[in-house]
Amino acid sequence: MLQHLPEGEEGRERLHTRLDHPEWGHVAALGGSVRNDELADADLPLQTLLWRLFNEDEVRVSATLPPRKGCRCDPDHVARVIGRFPEEERAAMAGPDGRIEGNCEFCARSFAIDPVAA
Repeated sequence: MLQHLPEGEEGRERLHTRLDHPEWGHVAALGGSVRNDELADADLPLQTLLWRLFNEDEVRVSATLPPRKGCRCDPDHVARVIGRFPEEERAAMAGPDGRIEGNCEFCARSFAIDPVAA
């Protein structure tokens, strides 16, 4: 994934404010030149690949995190968010059983929230 982060200096144009900015084409061309075998090569460090592609540009690599399986959905957090809505809106969210159904689109877990207690 290639991502442009906004520049913080005053007076400089931010790339994300113009979809037709010429630098996007440059980045897309270099990023698009990566071959599948390079991406799948476990012996090719990320920093080496980035140097090959962007050695003339400023590149920063964030710390990597190992992938992990699982969902971070939190029914208590969802209940707190719903609790910020006015009572009449929470009542309108409730289903026929009088409870609000929360659904996590990531793990497909459902949980019921009491609109009065939220």
